[in-house]
Amino acid sequence: MRPIALLAIVTVMMTACTEAPYAELRQRSSQPIPGTLSASLEPPGDDAPRLDPAAAIARAPLPDGVEVDVALARVSDDLEDVSVGPAWVLVARGVCIREDKGELVSDARGAVPGDGLACTPATFLLVAVDASSGESLFTITGYDASLRWRPDVAGDDLA
Repeated sequence: MRPIALLAIVTVMMTACTEAPYAELRQRSSQPIPGTLSASLEPPGDDAPRLDPAAAIARAPLPDGVEVDVALARVSDDLEDVSVGPAWVLVARGVCIREDKGELVSDARGAVPGDGLACTPATFLLVAVDASSGESLFTITGYDASLRWRPDVAGDDLA
């Protein structure tokens, strides 16, 4: 085999081996989570997750069939002085938690019209599932009237 061909094969193999797992789902930047006082998503670092995104979704307290945006990230909250992750961050719009009952409810079961508690697509639930153990780490609600907020993941460049 020629030295140039061998060098090309070794280079391709090294590149494939050094690329971070789930590179397209990794959080790229520090990003405030709208509708929270001080929570934000942060890049996850170089840790490789042991749990895949599908397993994280299966473990999350989300209704069946809900559409979920996924990112591998750290979640921090400066007011609570908490930072967790790396975690699979799952964002589901139109899913609300009624804290007084402690359960997930749909808009149809929720608010009386005009009481301000209606679930809308602007309301979202964010769940962080430990990327190694599968343990639930963090659950918060957010609000984004623009309906455009989503985790800033590397795969957005591919669209």
